[in-house]
Amino acid sequence: MKTNLQLKGDRTYLHSTDFYDWLTGEVCERDEWVAKLVFKKIISHQCEVVWKKPDGPLSGLFELWGHPSDSSKTGWLVETSDAAVKRYDYDEDSLVSVADIDDEGQSIHMSGQRAASTIEVIVALTKKLHNTLFPLSSGKWLVGQLEFLGPLPISYKTVDVNVDRIIKGKFSVCSITIDGDTVGSIRFIVGDTDDRH
Repeated sequence: MKTNLQLKGDRTYLHSTDFYDWLTGEVCERDEWVAKLVFKKIISHQCEVVWKKPDGPLSGLFELWGHPSDSSKTGWLVETSDAAVKRYDYDEDSLVSVADIDDEGQSIHMSGQRAASTIEVIVALTKKLHNTLFPLSSGKWLVGQLEFLGPLPISYKTVDVNVDRIIKGKFSVCSITIDGDTVGSIRFIVGDTDDRH
């Protein structure tokens, strides 16, 4: 199975949120969700999904969990030579323009449903939080890993992201709360969009 993703906004690489939404919609079976999604590099081409760990280089991996069996399965993303040729508009800044940042608590809070997927809201909030609290002179804050305790809700009232750890200003671990419940974590890394995602 191969992805068929488009470039998001003005990016030159495929976005973590599109991988998450694609896996949720195209790979997960009825009672499964994406429990973990890890990126090993920037991905600018379509990826093949394989269920046996490849011998060669891999671009990422994911873990799916299912209920009621509590079973898991792991898949790997292997970048192909098929370029992403289509692009769609995406205004990430306006998506989270009403979010409130607590500098001392190193957290960001937003109320109200948005016209975007829940994962897009989570990543956009985390990016705004990092660019505000930990601005970079070079490189870019990128998603390194996503982990979730269950399927993300489609509708919500509030979304919060809190920085639990920041290491040398280059790596972070953040907790994600939706409507007061912890739903998972997101790890950000500093990278060059030419070589890592």
